[in-house]
Amino acid sequence: MQFVGTVDNSGAAVDDFAFNQVVPVSEPTSVDDLITAVGAANLSARQKRPLLATLEAAKATYARDDVETGINQLQAFQNKVEAQVRRLDPVLADLLIAAAQAIIDSAGTNDG
Repeated sequence: MQFVGTVDNSGAAVDDFAFNQVVPVSEPTSVDDLITAVGAANLSARQKRPLLATLEAAKATYARDDVETGINQLQAFQNKVEAQVRRLDPVLADLLIAAAQAIIDSAGTNDG
């Protein structure tokens, strides 16, 4: 749990405390993990559909050992996340973009 509260100038706590559940999130390390993360995200099916379609295309492309096209598809996924998710959930957008970038960066040693 994360403890959230306010302390006044004297250092004494004031009465506006709240408890927020913080769920640990591990960074996806493959296209399959990224697909799972998008599927579990708090987005509507309509919002998920284009993201998942792009990831499924990237997965199929990597399966054919076409790394360059797979990278291009992951970059398109990043652009879609920026355009469609950022305004709704900036933290989720950062996670998804960073995860896709990690997959892109490892493309030379790991086919995603």
